[in-house]
Amino acid sequence: MTDFKVEFENRFYTTYLESSEVSADRVEVKIIMYSTVYAIWKDKNTGQWHNHISKFELSHGLLKAVGEKLDEFLKL
Repeated sequence: MTDFKVEFENRFYTTYLESSEVSADRVEVKIIMYSTVYAIWKDKNTGQWHNHISKFELSHGLLKAVGEKLDEFLKL
């Protein structure tokens, strides 16, 4: 696992990249924050990150901050 820090609303979140999978139209990622696994995905056509509908979802602002860091980290 690879870790990186995300800054959002004057707080730092240590985030672990558990896995990623790339297809023709999307990038799927699983990250761990505070012992919770979050599944998110990026639509390559729109460039926007989304939560998978599940029990645990990131807030819109935190999802955007994590997505920007992942774009930089994964060179998307």
